[in-house]
Amino acid sequence: MAEVFIAIGSNLNDRKNHMINAVKELCAFSKIVSIAPLYKSEPYGFTNQPYFFNSAILLETDFGPRELLDKLKAVEKKIGRKSRKRWGPRQVDLDIIFFNQKIVITDQLTIPHSDFHNRNFVLRPLADIDPNFVSPVHHETISQLLGKCQDETKIKLIATDWYINEIEF
Repeated sequence: MAEVFIAIGSNLNDRKNHMINAVKELCAFSKIVSIAPLYKSEPYGFTNQPYFFNSAILLETDFGPRELLDKLKAVEKKIGRKSRKRWGPRQVDLDIIFFNQKIVITDQLTIPHSDFHNRNFVLRPLADIDPNFVSPVHHETISQLLGKCQDETKIKLIATDWYINEIEF
């Protein structure tokens, strides 16, 4: 079983519900170990769009990185995600941040996620799950990376148990 950290976000329509539905879908093919609190954050990159809801998930899976990516893309599509411009609005976004301590670099997939260490909205939820996890690329803990992150976009805690009563895992 691989332990995988997934960043999850949404900024269209019923953001929280999109995220809950995505987690429910993940439960069909993986074991959810932990879910971070829910945050509201300013858009990153393309800023002329609605605020995001963000969180992170630690799951266990028997799939390899590429197979898991395909599963995550299918979940995004089922929730209603359409083709979009880079950093544009979306119903749900599921990104593999870490896959055990693997380093994967292909045209379709980069693990660890190539820009996670520059994004508060990714680091903060990851730190809530496992602040001592060490990045296989940076050789620093999530807490250390968060402390050095220069991302100035605003992020606000919304709820700690946002999925309770909605998801059984």
